[in-house]
Amino acid sequence: RNDDTFYARSFYDGGEITSPSCLEAPDTVTGGTQTDADPGEEEKLPELFPLARWRGGDDDKFVERLSQLYRVLAQQSGTPLENDARLSIGQFYFAHGLAYEARSFIERVLEADPSYLDDRVFQAMRGVTNLMIRDADAAEPDLLIPSLDGEPEAEMWRGYLAYLQDDFPTASQKILENAQLIERYSRHMRGRIGLVGAEASIYAGDNDSAIFFLDTLQSDALTHSDYSRAVLLRAGAVEVFDEAAQARGLYESVADDEDRLARTRAQFRLINARLTAGEIDIDEAIVQFDRLRYAWRGDIFEFEVLKRLGELYEQKQDYRNTLLMFRRAVTYYPNIDPAQSVRQRMSDIFADLYLRD
Repeated sequence: RNDDTFYARSFYDGGEITSPSCLEAPDTVTGGTQTDADPGEEEKLPELFPLARWRGGDDDKFVERLSQLYRVLAQQSGTPLENDARLSIGQFYFAHGLAYEARSFIERVLEADPSYLDDRVFQAMRGVTNLMIRDADAAEPDLLIPSLDGEPEAEMWRGYLAYLQDDFPTASQKILENAQLIERYSRHMRGRIGLVGAEASIYAGDNDSAIFFLDTLQSDALTHSDYSRAVLLRAGAVEVFDEAAQARGLYESVADDEDRLARTRAQFRLINARLTAGEIDIDEAIVQFDRLRYAWRGDIFEFEVLKRLGELYEQKQDYRNTLLMFRRAVTYYPNIDPAQSVRQRMSDIFADLYLRD
């Protein structure tokens, strides 16, 4: 409640009673790297987001804590502390990995007071929130501000950004270098970061790092989707070590999964395995891969499907469709590393068909 002497405000770790003369300084409203550790405690790693305080307690108190924050917001309506109360709800959602809800409150905070963008922690929070909903274009300006340079937690999220931009070596390196920070996050966010680290490592050819991320995930409580994707990535890592039978079994376990990402990628690997084993012919493989083109669109997986279709058409000496599939692959995804080899193959095919005697 408010009276002439005291304000009740929502803050990192719950309701707080303060007097006007001792309100927190503005630069502590959104966070910071300082901690409240006693001098005798073991030194903690640098902290960009005070997630434990923003969560305000154990997950089993989620509804109770959220209700408290909304009550404080209602009480502060029309007062100078209304936006702080609104921000605390956004921080709470962020700390629990609820990106869409967090972004909604972040936007409302900014509508009321655009000066929050002067705070690097607020800006980083907005950037990470956009990463979690896979909006790399919106996230990039916030995460690349110079004031975040050298901040371990920001570097980890810059790795996540690199993953969404298909820069897998950078993604793997940055997330791996700061992997000790992952455990601070909510279950959902831990799963997301770990899976991104594992997938980026596989694409970067660093299977040891992929196994590290997957082993870390194995001991964690994963959502169903995260578990399915972890199985998929472990199959890919196992496959590199020539354990084809084990990998195929893992792929088959998620080939009909409710998670569309895991399902489509497992089906891709199984089509290749069945083709190699002679269980299906090239024509049937083309039909099955063509179905996958429409099951998942918009990232490097679509590139892989188009590239594989081009390779199979080339084996059939159907060069028109070969060039068509290759051209789509490099047109849709011109900046990823594998696109260069596909362009070279297109040039070679064209030269063989039309330029050489």
